[in-house]
Amino acid sequence: VNMLGTCFGRISWINKLLDKSFLPNIMDINSKQMSLRQVGRLLFFKANHRKVIIVDGHQQGGSTSGRDVPTSAGDWQMLVTNFNPADGSSANSNCGLFASGDIALAGLPH
Repeated sequence: VNMLGTCFGRISWINKLLDKSFLPNIMDINSKQMSLRQVGRLLFFKANHRKVIIVDGHQQGGSTSGRDVPTSAGDWQMLVTNFNPADGSSANSNCGLFASGDIALAGLPH
């Protein structure tokens, strides 16, 4: 894969395509558009230690009838983090991303 990436990286029109901003910004819809290179960096950040947690934020028995309230998209919450517990990678940064609503619901397997 690295050899192919190196070969393709030397072709100037591929670099121009990777750096052209034309994709919607998934972090902020009011912000400028993103390039393929930026999306690739976002998708593969700390991929070897990535952890994903998706939870339903509603509480059981929340209605007056004692039954569970149907879950809406706004109740879902997602946390994507990385964690470096080993000595060799402990100096690496740990970061995370929190999302709720439709974005968190889209992270569930179908």
